[in-house]
Amino acid sequence: MHVLDFYKLEKTQQNFWKEKIKLANWGAADFLISLIDKNEFYKTLGEDSKLFLLTKETELICFCTYTNQDCIRDEKLFPWIGFVFTFEKFRGNRFAFDLFDYIFETEREKQNSVEKIYIATDHEGLYEKYGFTFLEKRTDVWGDECKIYFKNVVCHPKIETERLKIRMYQGKDYEEVFKWTGNPIVNKFMIYSLYTNSLDVKKWINNLYQNEKEIELVFELKETGELIGGGGIGFDFEKDLWGIGYNLRPEFWGKGFTVEALSAMIDYAKEKYGVKKIEGTFAIDNIGSRRVMEKLGMTFERDTEYSKFDGSATFKAKTFSKIIAD
Repeated sequence: MHVLDFYKLEKTQQNFWKEKIKLANWGAADFLISLIDKNEFYKTLGEDSKLFLLTKETELICFCTYTNQDCIRDEKLFPWIGFVFTFEKFRGNRFAFDLFDYIFETEREKQNSVEKIYIATDHEGLYEKYGFTFLEKRTDVWGDECKIYFKNVVCHPKIETERLKIRMYQGKDYEEVFKWTGNPIVNKFMIYSLYTNSLDVKKWINNLYQNEKEIELVFELKETGELIGGGGIGFDFEKDLWGIGYNLRPEFWGKGFTVEALSAMIDYAKEKYGVKKIEGTFAIDNIGSRRVMEKLGMTFERDTEYSKFDGSATFKAKTFSKIIAD
């Protein structure tokens, strides 16, 4: 599949894909076509507006716009994702969210060029699946009531170590991430349930980065480009503390990758957020996780226990912590 920027295509290609958009048989798509035909796309939606197409060979899977103006006219709210449409044969696979990922990744590469992205819709319960948050109801330019949702554009820079590139998850990563999130050996002591299909992993990735203090990153092996695991440092607002977590594909255990990655992530968290203390909890039988924390310089804090989210297992555990030096 490929993401195409409609207005960067040659005229013949634009005409080809425009005919595909017409097949949507949707009033909003007809209006979009009229804006294109009358050369009013930029005038109506803003100078920097984009029309993105997700395609597979000669098939149009879905499309959406990314604009400074939408059906809600408020100079304080922008940019907007709009005209979201997925063709019927492709529905149920969250393909529109692949376009959203493309938009968010583009903004992240600009490093905080925008703080939030908005959507106005009459749908309820749909965009929450991608991590959007309801803002309020408004009356649009046609006099209809619609719901406004937003999602924060969270940016964490790529971190490089001797052997790893440590970066934010992308929607396209889901099949590789499933190699460890769907592995019973890796999942044995993890708090989350075992993933049984890669699409559920895609949903999880879609819902990441709800707030800036969520440093959830994936580990990419420099030598091969493989994704070998992931880790997180997150702020618990209820407990007012920072916690760490991590998991790794079994074939990469015992080679120091987790310590290498988490050490770099802790340095970043200290520099970015002024983190002064971190905690981590491991099951008593999870010797490998204990060794990771010890190599990170963490020491015993307290005995505890934890259960999987689905209640299928409860583990006696220990919490280790570390004071981060100034």
